[in-house]
Amino acid sequence: MPHITCTLDPISFKDVHDLKHHPSIHEGTGEDQLTVYFENKKNRDAYLATPTEHPCGDIGIDRSNLTEDWIDNG
Repeated sequence: MPHITCTLDPISFKDVHDLKHHPSIHEGTGEDQLTVYFENKKNRDAYLATPTEHPCGDIGIDRSNLTEDWIDNG
C-alpha cells in the first residue's frame, strides 16, 4: 500500500495548501504510512485528543488495531 497524504484538515474540513508551514502527524510505518496535515496546532491537538475507541466498549473500528486485517470489532 502506498504512503497516503491527507491535506484536508479533519477538524476544520479546510484544505491545507502550504504543507511546509503547517503541523502534521504521521501514523503507521513504511509503505503503510498516513500523513495528515492540519490548518493549525490547535486543530492537530484536538485531533490527537479525540478518543480512538467507542466509550461504550467494543463498538466500531479500533484505529489502534495493529493487524493488517483492520477487522471491525463491532
